[in-house]
Formats: sequence, structure tokens, C-alpha cells
Amino acid sequence: MRRATPRQLGSVCQLCSTTPATTLGAGARRVSSRLDFPRQAASIRLSGARWMASAASPSNNTAASAVPARIVAPVVPATKGTRPIANPAQLASKAEQGLKAFVTAVRDGPNKQAAKSALESCLQYASTLHPQLRRANSAAKASASRLAMLGGERSGTTFDVDTDLGVASSKISQAAYSVISHPNVEMTPDMLELYVHTQAQLGRAETLPAVLEMYAHKAKPVVKDGGVVQYVAQNPDAAAKAVEKDVADLALQTAIDAKNLDAALGITEAAFCTKAFKRQKLIKRGTAPAMTLAAVPFGVLGLGTIYATHWQNTMDLTTATAIGVAGISGYVFVTGSLGIIAKLSHKSQMKRVTWLPGTPLRYRWMREEEREALDKIACAWGFKESWRHGEETGPEWEGLREYMGYRQMLREQSDGATEAIPDEQRPGPARGFRYVDGQAVVGLSWEDQTFYEAFSNDRRRKLRRKTDYRLLPTLCILYLCAQLDRGNIGNAKIEGLQKDTNMTGLHQWYPREHVAFRMSLFMAFAAASGTFSAGLRLAVPSIIKGLGFTKTRSQLIGSIPYISGVISSLLVTFVSGRTAKKWHIVAGCWGCIAMGFTIAIIVVNVAQNKAPGVVAGMSFVTSGVFPMAPISGSWASMNLGDSTRRAIGIGFIMGLGSLGGVTGSFIYRDSDSPYFHLGYGLSLGLAIVGLVITTVLALSYSVTNRKKRRTLESGIRGKHTEGGPAAVGTESPLFLYTL
Repeated sequence: MRRATPRQLGSVCQLCSTTPATTLGAGARRVSSRLDFPRQAASIRLSGARWMASAASPSNNTAASAVPARIVAPVVPATKGTRPIANPAQLASKAEQGLKAFVTAVRDGPNKQAAKSALESCLQYASTLHPQLRRANSAAKASASRLAMLGGERSGTTFDVDTDLGVASSKISQAAYSVISHPNVEMTPDMLELYVHTQAQLGRAETLPAVLEMYAHKAKPVVKDGGVVQYVAQNPDAAAKAVEKDVADLALQTAIDAKNLDAALGITEAAFCTKAFKRQKLIKRGTAPAMTLAAVPFGVLGLGTIYATHWQNTMDLTTATAIGVAGISGYVFVTGSLGIIAKLSHKSQMKRVTWLPGTPLRYRWMREEEREALDKIACAWGFKESWRHGEETGPEWEGLREYMGYRQMLREQSDGATEAIPDEQRPGPARGFRYVDGQAVVGLSWEDQTFYEAFSNDRRRKLRRKTDYRLLPTLCILYLCAQLDRGNIGNAKIEGLQKDTNMTGLHQWYPREHVAFRMSLFMAFAAASGTFSAGLRLAVPSIIKGLGFTKTRSQLIGSIPYISGVISSLLVTFVSGRTAKKWHIVAGCWGCIAMGFTIAIIVVNVAQNKAPGVVAGMSFVTSGVFPMAPISGSWASMNLGDSTRRAIGIGFIMGLGSLGGVTGSFIYRDSDSPYFHLGYGLSLGLAIVGLVITTVLALSYSVTNRKKRRTLESGIRGKHTEGGPAAVGTESPLFLYTL
């Protein structure tokens, strides 16, 4: 068996090795000037007379082990055949001597090579000192008590190490800062990477925020004619002045490992919150999609032309091209928009920090790196156990949470924290009664209540206005299109529409006092679809046609009641939302329906010209029918108690309502035209029955509420906790019916 030559072996322990792991000759490969350290090893190779030191890193807690794989570490030349300096005092002395030599070299003007060599020397000294610092820190932790060690890890307190090591680390760090901040040194990406990696090896993050900010603002030294050095101001917002993400991540990890919260937040602001970084990201990651989007119309036009020329022979080229372009454009832009929304709104990468609701998607995409950095900071300063997330306290954590709020972010509660707390141990049960804004709400979870109460009234109005202007119109138009042809929806559901599109149950974004008006808008567009489909879905066109009008005129006149219904729906539900009255409006709708059928019966039996009276009567009918659907639905949902009763009750109401279309085709027969005695009479009777039932139900609710109020006044309220009455639903003395 072959074995390695003993002289080629070296120590590989990171905590105690300062000797080279291999012996290189003068012909060793030369290393690039870009920093590229592997994740599990920090190495410095010599070229010709360059030294190499290696230190294996089994830990994931050091910034040196977290350096991106593409970063390469250059070093300064050393004398051939010499051994690396291991004495901290000698390293500090060498760093000071190198600094003096550098100052002498750049005294008369900028010297890039001298500055680069000085920073490479500091990096070599820092890399040599790094294993000793780790060994001393580990020894200090081993000698400290377990409790003190845990407290130091959480607060970032450093343990006492050898004085020589601390002095050497401080002098090397100061030497590197003096080099990078010298007026005659131009800040380049290479210089910045060298400096950041030097501080990462030393574990010092105090100067990193200032240096990252200096990278964008420092003036560039330029030698003019006559040897005069002029300092040219730089544009800090230029894309070229953006800090590379790999360098910023290394600096941030250094601050996190050092438990320096101020430095971590400063690095985040100096690296990810600048206009330069956002512009660079827009150029790098937005150019290709923008060019693709600009080319899409030409591609769509080409496909439409090909379709018109080769794939059809029934239309002329112009018409076929227009239809092809319209169809392809609709598919491409609709599906593309959904894809963009899905891409910009995904949050699987978010751990503890997410965006505030209402933050525009463009801001989320542009500031994702900033959120990612704050997420790392929150994970580093918070508890590592997911089930303890949300229990953090202390001034640093409170300040961090407040800072995230200023940046339009919030600390998200972990699923583990939510699942670990049983419902009976929370401030109230998940399905119990909760009082929000002075009203008892059923089925509101503790997290939803906390989130809602954190929103101010002004923010609620803004969010509601944004939903009204952006989401609701789109849903109304889509609902209008869906009502034009609803037959294929059932077939699509059978074929797997719900599974393919990952559809879930309905969601409600409005408080209950605002639901009725928005629901009426939704239902109004469904009513408007009857106008666009010529009103053939209901009996109104048959009634108009029976008066002697032609098909075209009957369709046109038949749209008048639908228009009246839409207007009435909007007005009535708006008044309902303002007055918070429900049963009065439902009873009024029944009365309006009864009045409309009464007018129709009188007109068809008495008047010579029946058309105006019948149209007026049908307008009264639709003015009562259309607003009744959202009002009665919201009234029922308020008074049915828990979610199970609401689901059954609303389903029962919708099922009975659907029978109207079936019944109408049998009671409004063509043989009864134009009098329709059976249809008018039965409809009038049902309207009167509905009015009576509504009145009786309202009186019953009123009597029940008075009994419950007397029960509460007698002292029962103190005997019922917030969670106790939830088990009995509407029978709870705390539950009052809405009138």
C-alpha cells in the first residue's frame, strides 16, 4: 500500500495549526486576485515566494467558513524558504511596518499596487492569526461556566483571551482600515473584498458599515498634469457603486457571528438599501425580461399572421389575423400576469420576516435582499427552537422589531409557535366569541384578532379603499363573464378544474358592516349579465313579448327592469351599510315585489296600453329582488351563529332561491299571455308570505334579545368566560341577534 511522504504532511487542526499543510516549490500555481475561499477551508497559497497557510473549519458559525465559493484570497510575497510568522506580536509589528511602507508609497499620489499589496499583507496576517483566535476563544469558553457561555453567546459578549492576541487583532484591523480609508486609495471591488475578508478572519465588524458606505461616496484620486492629485467626486447612486451581494453577505455574517446588532443593521442599510444596489439589480435581472416583454407583441403578431394564412380558410386575412392576435394576446398576457404575480408574491424563502400586507409587489421584488438580510438577523437574535418563536424579549429584540416595522416588514409568527400552544391556553379559543370594536365575533382566531387590532383605523380605510379600487372591479368583471355562460363551469369542475387550479373556499376581506354593499356590487354584475344575454334566462322577456312586441323590441324593453334592479341593489345596500338595518330593508324589498306584481295584475286587466304599466311593475319587482339577495345573505350569516350553521343555512337559502328559475318556466306559460294570472297571482302570494315571515322572524329575534339582555343584567355575564358561551352558539347569553 502506498503511503504519503512524511515531509508532505502537516497539521490540519483549525484550532492549533499554523504550519503549511503542503510544501510548494517555486513553480506553484499563481492565484487570482479575486477572493475565492472554499466554505470549509481558508487557504493562502504562495506563488514563487508566496506562503500558504491552511486551516480546516469544522464549524458553521464563523464568517470565514461562510465565504462564497468564488472568493479567492491573494497574499503578499514572502521570503522563499521561510516559515510563516505565528507570534501575534510579530504579526502586529509586521502589520505596522507594512502600513508605514504603504503610507510612504502613496504619499505623492495613488499607487494601486502598493494599496493592494498592503491589504493582501493584512489578509495574510489575519488568516494566520485566525486559528489562534479560535483556539483562544474555545479555551475561554471551556473555562467559563455553562450559564455564562450561553449568556455570552446570546448577548455577543466576548470571553477574555490572550492580551497579545487581542492587541495583534486590533492592530491588523486598524492597519487594514488605514489603508482602505487613505485619501489616495481608490475604492475598487477587489479592494473592498480584501478588506471585508480581512475583518471576517479577525471577527471584527465594527468598521464594516462605514467602509461599505465609503465605497459609494469616497472620492477617486486622479493625478493631473504636473503631478497634482485631484479628488473626483463619485455618484453614490450609480449602479457601478453597488456592493456585490457576496461581499455584503460575508460582511453581514461577520457581524452576526460577532453578535453586533448595530453593525448588522448598518451593513444591511449600506449594502442593500441604496439606490445603487437597486439600480444594479434592475439592470442585471430586469434587462432580459424587459427585452422579452418588448418582443412579445411582435411574436404575437407573427403567430396571428401565420394562423390567418395557413391554419384557416373561412375568413379574410385581416379578420383572421385580428382574431388570432386577440386570442393569443389574451392567453399570453393573462397567464403571464398570473405567473408574474405568483413569482413576486411567493414567500417560501421567508422564515421569520415577511412583508406587511399591502406592500406593492414591485417593492417586494426590489427589496428582497434587504428582507433576506433582516430575516438572517432575526433568526440569529431570536430563539433557535421554532416552538419558542414569539417569546423573545429584551431591548435589542424590541428595537429590531420596531426597525422592521419602519421598513414595511413584520416578524411573522412561526407555525410551530401557533401549533405548540393549545387553544385552551390562549387568550381565547380559536372558535370562541371575541369582542372586536365592541362587537361579538364568532370564529375569529387569536392570530387574526391580534393582527386586526394592530391595524389603525386609517390603515383599515386605506386597505379597504385599495381593495375596492383594485380587487373588487376585477372580480366583478370576471363574475360578469362567468354569468354569461355558466354551463361549462360544472363540466370543468368534473374534469378537475378545482384540483388543477388549487381552488379553496371563499374568503372575506371586509368587516360585516361593509359586506352588504360590496356583495351587492358583485351581484349587480351578475344581474347585468341578464341584460347582455338579452334577458332570455328569466320570465321577464316572455312577459314583454306577450304584450305584442317583436323579439328585438322585447329584448330591448326587457333590459329596463334589470337596469332598475342594478340601481336599486346599489342604493339599498349602501343605505343598509350606513344604517346597519337588515330586517327593515328585507321587509321593504318584499313589499316592493308585492307592489310590482299588484301593478302588473291591475294593468293587464284594466289598461288598454299594457306595456308601460307592466314594465313599471317588473321594474318594481327587480328593484326588490336584486338587493334582497345580498341583504338576506348577510343577515342570515350574522344570525346563524357558528360556521357550521352558517354553511348549512346559506346553502339552504341558495338552494331554495335556485328553484325560482325552474318554477318561473312553468307558471308563466305562453298560453296565459298577456295576462299571466297564474304567474302574477302565485308570485304576489309568495311575496306576501315572505313579508309576513320576515316580520315574524324579526319580532322573534327582538323578543329573544330582550330576554338575553335581562339575563346579562342579572349577573350571568360574569359567570361566562369568553370561551364558555362559544360551545352553545346562538343560545349563549352573550350572542345577540342582528336586526
